[in-house]
Amino acid sequence: RADATAESIQDGWFHTGDIGVIDADGFLKITDRKKDILVTAAGKNISPQNVENHVKTHPLISQVALFGDKRKFCVALITVDEEAARNTLERAGVTVPSSLEDLIKVPELCAMIQKGLDEKNSTLPQYETIKYYQLLPKDFEVGEELTPTLKVKRKVVLAKYEAIIEKLF
Repeated sequence: RADATAESIQDGWFHTGDIGVIDADGFLKITDRKKDILVTAAGKNISPQNVENHVKTHPLISQVALFGDKRKFCVALITVDEEAARNTLERAGVTVPSSLEDLIKVPELCAMIQKGLDEKNSTLPQYETIKYYQLLPKDFEVGEELTPTLKVKRKVVLAKYEAIIEKLF
């Protein structure tokens, strides 16, 4: 459609809906999608992928989905890296339950994840920190909650876990 093409090209630029930064070498790095930007109740803009990727660097965390659009604070749904969690608990001499649903309730694991989240939050601006979170009893899956490039399908996760997310607020 010619009108759609004309609409996407403005002032000589092709508007893709991507957000990026130009690095020191002059290369463009895509960091998020404009449609995914969260705007807090205080008007602060948050790039959820940046926060999610930062938190996912913790070895016990597999996936993170951040929410907080039009809210006073951010909350998250977090999935656990089951293999890493089991190995870490076994090395600590903790009895490891067989199901992931029981695993995410082990107090030692919860304490490790909380400590890791506290460390990650300490390096973020206050308005980007995760105030409350819920560990989920299953990991996100490609084709379901994740795209083929492992990006969170925010609308799908929100629809699927809306009751849990609302309780966090």
